[in-house]
Parts: sequence; structure tokens; C-alpha cells
Amino acid sequence: MEKLLNPQVLVTADGDDIPLDVNADDEAHCLKVHTDQGNGDVYFEFTSRVALYDFARELLRVSIFQKGTQVEFRPQRINGVLENLNGVRMSEDSPRLFVSYPSD
Repeated sequence: MEKLLNPQVLVTADGDDIPLDVNADDEAHCLKVHTDQGNGDVYFEFTSRVALYDFARELLRVSIFQKGTQVEFRPQRINGVLENLNGVRMSEDSPRLFVSYPSD
């Protein structure tokens, strides 16, 4: 795992380097989001450090390069395959996730 997850994090404006190849090719790497109905806490459950790493890199990329005020993460299955969108594959039972940020 150490060799796979480089501590010198690189992000590019176009995001072509996100997700890692191992994440792009393996549905085992995903994020499940759920809310505790009792107390309103929100939980992000990553099935692997690879999934967490790519999610963090996408947020970093957005914070540096993306113009706008919001990015959306959502589950999507196409032709039987759970897709990796914006560097993140979300489990089918996850709600959409919106990250908002200032436009400046």
C-alpha cells in the first residue's frame, strides 16, 4: 500500500490522474455515505485507503483549480458497472454528496 499511495500528492487541473488505476478498475474501492437519523451525524465510510486517497485528491484538485461554488458526488451504475465519477465511486445506497465552497 505504501508504494501505491504516494505521500507526494500530485493533482492536475484536468484531474486526469484521478482516480488511481487500481481504483478505476476495481469496484471494491468506494465511499458509502450515510446519516445517523438519531443525531444527524454524517458518516463517510471508505472501503479502502485508495478510495479515501482519491476522494481527498479530488477535493484538493477542486480547491486549487475549479471555478464555481459546488462539486457533486453521486452513485451511478452504467451497464451494470458502478462508475467512478469525479475520482470517487460511491455505493449505490449512498445519497448524493454536495461540497460547496466560495467562488473567490
